[in-house]
Amino acid sequence: MTERERLILWFLGEGKTSKEIARAQGLSSKTIDACRRRLMRKLQVNSMAGLVKCAIVMEMTTAVPLPEQ
Repeated sequence: MTERERLILWFLGEGKTSKEIARAQGLSSKTIDACRRRLMRKLQVNSMAGLVKCAIVMEMTTAVPLPEQ
């Protein structure tokens, strides 16, 4: 995963939209969307929920995972 992809995944894990990420990074939302698609392919997920779950599992977000029962 590239540094940009890691950063985008962190933003997604924080619940940011493509437009919000693009504004924060000085990029176009199309660039963010392309990066998101690459992440989905690399992480083998097919939804935004899957990407957010990956961010949480990889501890790339401030969200605290629920304890296992």
